Parts: sequence; structure tokens; C-alpha cells
Amino acid sequence: MEETKQDIRKRILAMRRRIPALMLTGKSGIIEKRLMQTEEWKRADRIYTYISLPGEVETSELVTTAWAEGKMVAAPRVEGDTLVFCQIRSFDDLQEGCFHVLEPQGIPVEDDVRALIVMPGVAFDLQKHRIGYGRGFYDRWLSAHPGHPTAALSFDFALEPSVPSEDTDIVPDMLVTDRRIIR
Repeated sequence: MEETKQDIRKRILAMRRRIPALMLTGKSGIIEKRLMQTEEWKRADRIYTYISLPGEVETSELVTTAWAEGKMVAAPRVEGDTLVFCQIRSFDDLQEGCFHVLEPQGIPVEDDVRALIVMPGVAFDLQKHRIGYGRGFYDRWLSAHPGHPTAALSFDFALEPSVPSEDTDIVPDMLVTDRRIIR
């Protein structure tokens, strides 16, 4: 019997909880550095990135490096069933919001297709199909705002040979892990 998205999500999240936080932080640093070495990162003058939760691939180094490089940084906020991205100039611009995620409280930025979208995920397969948290926020946003370069961040242990996917699932341009980049 094939595992469902919910089964895979539950299994990978349990695996994340068993790995020491320091090990996840080390793997996150490798992933962040690997992304920042890509041409997509170097070309982007705007970075729209998630703000990491405990156990996720961390994004704080991405954000601080983007600021240091003069890139505009925007983070998502949930409004109903939609994401809006708002510029952040410091981590002080974030407050706890929907699902206990730190969110910006400012005015949404105008969409710019030059922005590199950095997206989270729970599990992926080698074809870059993504299992998120099950609410479809990124899939809906990317469907409504096509043309962006996209990068998903994942721990290599969260890669599966295959995950269930649907026609509405958006596949990122690249998947960056602590061991490889899949394009």
C-alpha cells in the first residue's frame, strides 16, 4: 500500500523531532551556503523567503546575508487562504502570526518576477515534488504569480524516492539539500 502525503508528512516530522537541534542547525548552514552560491541567488535582487520554525531548514543566515548584499527581503504573512509577502528590514519587523509562525506586519510588496522565492517543505522526491504542511499556501501563491525562480530547502534525509503529487502542486526550479542541488 502506497503512503499518503499525510503518512509521509507525519513520518518525516517525527524524524525531524528525533534529530538533535544542533545537528539540524549544522545541516541548515550547509543548505543556506549552497543556495547562496547558486546563480539564481546571485542574480536576484529580491528574496521572498519563509521564516523558519524549529525543526525546519533555517533561513536566518539567508536573510542576514541578503540584507548585507543589499537585497530586498520579504517574508510571507497568511491572510485567510492566501500568502502575502511583506518587506522586512530587521527581525524586529516580525511578530507571531498564523500557526505560531513569525510574520511581517507591514504593507505587502508589489510582486516582482525577479524575486527568488525560497519555499519550505516537509518532504520531497527526486523529481522535486513537494509535500508541505497540507494547506497549499505556496502552491496557490505561485499559481497566481508565475514566472518566479523558485528554490525549495530540505534536509537530505527528507528525500523520498517518490511522493504523491497532484496537478495543482508547484514543483520548484531547484531543491537544495545538505548533500546536493537537484534541478
